[in-house]
Amino acid sequence: MATPRVKIAHLSDLHFGLSRSPLLRKVFDKRVLDSFADHIVIQNPQLIIASGDLANNPTSWQLRQACQFLERLCRNCRLSKDRLVVIPGNHDVSFLGNLGYKPFTSRWFDRVYPSWRGRRYLFDKDLGIFVYWFDSNPSKFSSFARGQVTQDELQRFKQCIEGHRGSKEAHEFLRSFKIAVVHHHPMAVPYSGSDTFLLLNGAGDFLSEMAKHNVDLVIHGHKHHWGFSRARIYPRDEDIRVLAGGTAGRLGDQPRYNLITLLSDGTAEVKVFYVPPGGTVEEETGKRTAIFDLEGAKTRAFLRNVQACDRHYRQISAVTRVTAEGDVHFRKTFKGMQTEPGTDCANSQTFAIRSDTGYVRGVKAWMETSDRRFELPCKPDKPRPDLHSGRWTLDFERSGEASSDPVGFEYGYWILNGMARNQEDARVMYELGREPYESAWVGVTQPTKKLSFRIVLENSPLNPKELKYIVRAGDDKTEGSLSEDFREGADVREGPPFQIDVSVENPCVGYVYEVKWPLHAVGETQDSASAAQARFLRNQLLKLIGKQDGSLADLINKKLTAMQEWLRSQAPFHDSAEEMDLSLMVWDEEKRVLRTVASLLPPEHRSWSWEVHFGDGLAGRTLKLRKRLLYIADHIREEKHRYYISAEEAGTEASAFKHRILLSEPVLLGDTIQEVLGVLNVGSNSDSSALYRFASPDSAEAGRWERWSQEKAGDLAVAICEYYANPPKQPA
Repeated sequence: MATPRVKIAHLSDLHFGLSRSPLLRKVFDKRVLDSFADHIVIQNPQLIIASGDLANNPTSWQLRQACQFLERLCRNCRLSKDRLVVIPGNHDVSFLGNLGYKPFTSRWFDRVYPSWRGRRYLFDKDLGIFVYWFDSNPSKFSSFARGQVTQDELQRFKQCIEGHRGSKEAHEFLRSFKIAVVHHHPMAVPYSGSDTFLLLNGAGDFLSEMAKHNVDLVIHGHKHHWGFSRARIYPRDEDIRVLAGGTAGRLGDQPRYNLITLLSDGTAEVKVFYVPPGGTVEEETGKRTAIFDLEGAKTRAFLRNVQACDRHYRQISAVTRVTAEGDVHFRKTFKGMQTEPGTDCANSQTFAIRSDTGYVRGVKAWMETSDRRFELPCKPDKPRPDLHSGRWTLDFERSGEASSDPVGFEYGYWILNGMARNQEDARVMYELGREPYESAWVGVTQPTKKLSFRIVLENSPLNPKELKYIVRAGDDKTEGSLSEDFREGADVREGPPFQIDVSVENPCVGYVYEVKWPLHAVGETQDSASAAQARFLRNQLLKLIGKQDGSLADLINKKLTAMQEWLRSQAPFHDSAEEMDLSLMVWDEEKRVLRTVASLLPPEHRSWSWEVHFGDGLAGRTLKLRKRLLYIADHIREEKHRYYISAEEAGTEASAFKHRILLSEPVLLGDTIQEVLGVLNVGSNSDSSALYRFASPDSAEAGRWERWSQEKAGDLAVAICEYYANPPKQPA
């Protein structure tokens, strides 16, 4: 649900000074303004705007009364003075609002509010608002109560806008909610009587300039009637909104004030508060108005982001495919890329990849034009990217000039071990307390008219009613059922493979759209005898870390040595430079990693300190899938098969063992993770190793070798079990 992001209290036409005249006491009562002030403090606004006619006449004592009231209101709201926007109305610079020579009669206002003529704007990038205020009083002689925004005023406004567009904060500025404050009304207020002596001369020019520079809301006072209007002015593609404040001070015209609220989902609304005769402040029924509804907010966000970004797209689509092993392939496609005429288009695009569990493989990108498709250079931001995250930059190879010819590009990558397959995996891969769900999401980083994303699950049975749909905007989150709360934009197809399609029109830049699905339970063996035995054996084996002596260590080393000698005897020819890596890694349930407890490599070798996470690398994947895996350096053709993590990728020293071939075999007492002891690794740095028999094209030969590794892993598990069933006697 959207939450308030910014609140703005808007008061106008306070008319301090009326109560000094006995004849006019019935049309002004300061107690009404005090009631408004108390109510505003409770609303906790971030900005207060007073849009003119603070006093009834331009005398210092009337203007100071108004100044004291507004400054006290700021203090009570715990706002600094720069969060108070004040402009003069016709009564602040002309007697009775009609008579005066402005260079003379405006000096009292300038003395009481000396800062108002300096900086005419407020830009707060954290709040995402920009406010500019105008002086709409005639430059010299009063023209009854009419107003005028001079060309000098408009030129000053345009210079301010252009200055911000060229600044370091241009992106934040272009996306900000822009408000123009003027005293005289630029549009007729409905049902408010004649405007003969109240007009804003040149109102059409004023509104055209506001539309041209993407002002979202114009607020004003002057006429003591509340009103809200919308108008579309060429060349702007959306309406400009105009909000009248009425009067907060004249009793005869129903005192009221506006509370403008900008919400986290981009919408905006205004509530109107008044004081009924003899009552307290309450919201005026029928006056609550959506300045921007959700559809308008999306349109506004798209147009602003087109300005803030150097390109926009007809459609962005993303496909997330989750394999039966828990690997994830992600592909994101940008179609119909266009830039605005007269803008410089960057010839590169940067994207980030991050995974909390898996490791990144095969980052590639392509560009598509009307007549060809070709691979794009894709460069990581670091010479050796991190296994789990990084940033990549695509070079578009374009001239850098704006183009109206639609083009598209696409990038994709694998995250091996990116997701849990079931609740058993989730208990190992994620922190305790996390709900048993997996999710896929896509973030909108560029403006687009349509976002579509697809999730394909190769082996995850789904119940459509269990799917959750989430929209995130910063810290705000909206969550609901995909099948019930988002029927029109979603489609679920039964499988396997199961397919979820989601479509979003005019998605908001910066928003994240996410779908979550439940992970199902597998057979529980937590309290079985074999699980308890496996847990006991693992804890005992982990005590061997750092020790190379003792009867159990000797037993395991003898088993590993026998395997090594037999493999050397089976090699097609002797390689005197061959080194073999035979080791036993045990599952540390508490740390959730595989740790080396026995190895034929010397104790000072780096492999002794390796800790392999569940699903990572060849050994971790063997643990996750509970099946034998084989890595051959020159045989990997597809990125999705690059399970092996080299010493360089792991960040270890270059002198670490470099496998040409590696076999990982699970050491099991049962089928579940609770019944696993660990992983037996058998590797070699030689191209003539007997291990290549595992990859023999002769299926019978390969099958014989596979049975050998399974038998050796089983023999090792049996020997460890027998050791603790019949431990050797200690010498007396």
